[in-house]
Amino acid sequence: MSAGRLSSNKARWEDVSSRGGGKWVLTIDPKRRKRDLDGYWLHLMLLLIGNAFGSDLSAFINGVVVSLRVKGDRLALWLKKTEDFHLIEIIGMKFKDLLNIPSDIQIVYEYHEAKFDEYNNEIRLII
Repeated sequence: MSAGRLSSNKARWEDVSSRGGGKWVLTIDPKRRKRDLDGYWLHLMLLLIGNAFGSDLSAFINGVVVSLRVKGDRLALWLKKTEDFHLIEIIGMKFKDLLNIPSDIQIVYEYHEAKFDEYNNEIRLII
């Protein structure tokens, strides 16, 4: 994702640029929508426009999606496909750090196409 460059990808996991990728998800209590979600959304947009993730990490960022839900609003940072778990983790830590998300709040990495281990448990990263 690059400021000033329009992309034809859509925020759907079926899109070619998203296939095989995943997303870092921050879930927010809907009661805190005005205070937290709006602020996180604006801050993240400004960070992406300003290339705060750096060119090397931004090359793996596909976009951002906000979902307003009854059980918890979600702010998701979508990533392109990579098998580099360390890179995924670095982007997640940077996402959490740049947005000043408190340490007691977790973000979760979810694959668009769920991957499972040998015991049929969904593989996720949690920071």
